[in-house]
Amino acid sequence: MKVSGGCICYMTMWKRLTEDHGLSVNRTELMQIMKHLSPHATEEQKAHRLQRSIYTVKGPNYLRHVDGCDKLKPFGFCIHGCIDGNSRRILWVEVKSSNTDPAIVTHYYLDCLKLIKLAPRILRADNGTKNSRLSFLLIRYFSTGSMAGIKSLISRKSTANQRIDAWWICKL
Repeated sequence: MKVSGGCICYMTMWKRLTEDHGLSVNRTELMQIMKHLSPHATEEQKAHRLQRSIYTVKGPNYLRHVDGCDKLKPFGFCIHGCIDGNSRRILWVEVKSSNTDPAIVTHYYLDCLKLIKLAPRILRADNGTKNSRLSFLLIRYFSTGSMAGIKSLISRKSTANQRIDAWWICKL
């Protein structure tokens, strides 16, 4: 604990003892021992735990999440959907034999706009080409305001698109 183990969490210490040194150690007992030997370090570790972020959206149609689900792609079913970030209302779920063609996804988006008659202020999609980022941007390109043009699209890695990804996990 005084040399190399003073700044590691109990899980890392447990792995080090079991894998590196071949010891059989109970995790709960190890946690209690570490807390007894170094209570300050244990409290410091607790302070750096990952905190859940609170998801907030300013209102309905402010932010929409768009993504494709490839779980059934080996069977010929490519699913694509959109969910409202505020209400969690499913705006579309479509199934085709391909979801990699940007024209297909753009068609889904335009059909949704015709039905709802209201474009979102921000659209969140992953970095993939199938989400046809350019098509989404063109809808708000000539808008005025702080969220016009390129600012109207949040494009990050797909694991960050939590609203729609959480729905895929629950439903499929």
